[in-house]
Amino acid sequence: MELNFLISILTSFHISIDNDVALVNSHNNPYVNYESLISHFSPEILLFLGPEPQQLGFPIQIPPYKAQVYNKQQYLCAPSLQKLSADKDAKKQQWTALKLIFSIN
Repeated sequence: MELNFLISILTSFHISIDNDVALVNSHNNPYVNYESLISHFSPEILLFLGPEPQQLGFPIQIPPYKAQVYNKQQYLCAPSLQKLSADKDAKKQQWTALKLIFSIN
């Protein structure tokens, strides 16, 4: 259900989960950290859904729903997909932030 929710969000921005996105589950995975993610994927946009970037060794602090630029990359943090799907206000905030990141009016 959570994956379907994520797919529907990404599809709204014409983003394909098959071609445009790398999903990384950081839960109990010691190999997921700033250096490994940046060097392996070279991402332009990073969305944190659940964990905060500092938990993964990222050198920045990002308030929820506030897009930030660091090292020529855009970052956005939000609660887990489970929490987002159950909270209408959180979904609105996330949607607004994503529209800014993907430059959609």
